[in-house]
Amino acid sequence: MAATKKTFAIKKIHSLLGVIPLGFFLIEHFIANATILFGVDTFKAVVNFLESIPFIWVLEWTIIFIPLLIHGIIGVYFSLQAKHNVNRYSYASNIFFTLQRFTGLFLFVFLIYHIYSVKVQHIMTGIPYSTILHSHFSNPIIFILYLVFIISASFHLMNGLYGFAINWGIAKGERFQKVFQGITFVLFAAFSGLWFLVMLGFLGIVQL
Repeated sequence: MAATKKTFAIKKIHSLLGVIPLGFFLIEHFIANATILFGVDTFKAVVNFLESIPFIWVLEWTIIFIPLLIHGIIGVYFSLQAKHNVNRYSYASNIFFTLQRFTGLFLFVFLIYHIYSVKVQHIMTGIPYSTILHSHFSNPIIFILYLVFIISASFHLMNGLYGFAINWGIAKGERFQKVFQGITFVLFAAFSGLWFLVMLGFLGIVQL
């Protein structure tokens, strides 16, 4: 019984961290990156503003990196413990359950690469983010990997938001849960599409 309560509490924390603060950060991260659609100078101005915030590194560690690490480790643990039975039961919720775990594992690994190849490289070399990302996206293989990354991140966030609403008693009643699931699916498609436009923005293909 004690182990069950402990597991339940850990899942609650895992769900909460996925939405607050990580979900909000992903949206903020998208908004900042989306300014590339208005030109490189606009994007650089936004980046310079964010980097000029006092003690920004404290905010990054407390709001982003530490919650991300905790959420990721817990997620990887539960993913490896989960029993995937899509071949036997292929209804939507079970498929989404499996996809949530697989995308989580992929995101955890790819985020390590993303943070190192973009943020760490920017800090070490001083090369602008826009230049680094333009170089990344110019490589077809990396572009495809990033496309899979943004689709996985969008699905993981929106499906996680649906699970969060149920686990925390926000979405009550079968009818409302179905409607809310439909809303999160639309948000997933929209978020993925918008991120794709941002990627094209870094290549200079799409500009507003």
